[in-house]
Amino acid sequence: MVKLLISDVDGTLLLPGQSRVSETLMRSLSALISSGKQVAIASGRTYYSLKMLFGEISESAYFIPCDGALCIKNGRILYQRPISAENIRRALSVARENGLALHLAAADHGYAFGGEELEARLTEEHADDITPITALSEIRAPIYKLAFYGKKPNFTTVPADLRRSYHGNGWCEYVYRFTDKGTALSDLQSRLYLAKYDTAAIGDGANDLTMLKGAKYAYALSERLAAEVGASLYPSAEQALRAVLAAE
Repeated sequence: MVKLLISDVDGTLLLPGQSRVSETLMRSLSALISSGKQVAIASGRTYYSLKMLFGEISESAYFIPCDGALCIKNGRILYQRPISAENIRRALSVARENGLALHLAAADHGYAFGGEELEARLTEEHADDITPITALSEIRAPIYKLAFYGKKPNFTTVPADLRRSYHGNGWCEYVYRFTDKGTALSDLQSRLYLAKYDTAAIGDGANDLTMLKGAKYAYALSERLAAEVGASLYPSAEQALRAVLAAE
């Protein structure tokens, strides 16, 4: 029986061009919570952005933002893997030397270095709370993801304790090396005294792979991902959620 659902957001619950999760999907997520099941939302977005998207369930769901770098329930951080101050300093130097904009994601807000265009895009597209900065000393919170905007950064050597989590659409993003959605899911399962066999997962891309592998009931929205992880293929999140609700 499914006791925990974890789902990706962009490309899964939120399709390209959409600015809000559909009422149908929100009703399904609320129904899962009302039935006593746990729901976790995993995304590359910040916690602030996810709270805005999932306001109706924001106090009931677990949120795993920044590609698995932390887990938050009702504003309380349960798990975190921040990026070191030294790597933040290096990223700022790379951005400055290469004329790049840089988004530094904290838990519930973000910092923007190097351009009004970046600040505007983050605010408009991701509903983020953004503070513009010019130096490391202006950062007042742990940072969980570094996102260069404009072109691929020229890291001569990528620091050993960072990994690239995404590259595309003008973004190149880095998180702590041992950060991913699957690791965050495993930690959450331990906290809830649950296992793989109690878990359902829905995703559409490569960064959902470890998350899907951590669930008995794995639902993929792409043929390639379904084949790679051995998941059930579903054409939409709505159909996958119906399958989760029926999985007893």
